[in-house]
Amino acid sequence: MPATITLDSKMDTWSHKGYLLAFSEFLELLTPEHQQGVQRDAALLCYRIGSSESRLLGRVRHAKSIHQIKQILSDSIQAKIEEYESEGDEGSDYWPLFSEDSDGTDQTTLALIQAVSRVLLPIEPERVTMMRNGRTSGWDVPLNEVVLEFSFDACFEIEPSEIGKALARAIGIDELKPSEWTSVDF
Repeated sequence: MPATITLDSKMDTWSHKGYLLAFSEFLELLTPEHQQGVQRDAALLCYRIGSSESRLLGRVRHAKSIHQIKQILSDSIQAKIEEYESEGDEGSDYWPLFSEDSDGTDQTTLALIQAVSRVLLPIEPERVTMMRNGRTSGWDVPLNEVVLEFSFDACFEIEPSEIGKALARAIGIDELKPSEWTSVDF
């Protein structure tokens, strides 16, 4: 979960870290061999969440090809981008398209993307986002491109160096833990 820092009543700054996978690259990983697994997981999701939110999942379950599944996923992403644009949210630098905090169809879309991830990858994304400004998003973050965000803690292990271990002993703690922060100049 990103940390939120309120600087004044007009601005919040969030700090994120993790691994970003472009949605387009994610779709390229899907091959015809994955179709049966994706459709099985879509059927399980339909059962788990009930019929009220299963229209999207039903389309995936009955798709005739992996190309159709890719198109359904792409269309869902595009519809969400258009929703942000129509709500006048174009000035925002960070668009959390689908996250654990989503509800209804958005939660179903995230669950579907996570189900597809389980077929392809050893980890599910935490959210699907799009960053719109490099200055506030980080220079290594792809701009205006939908990405899957994977948890830093799940993807990376940080071990203290020998000097870090010595520092921990010297200050009387068991383990030295790294800090992360965001600073903003006005």
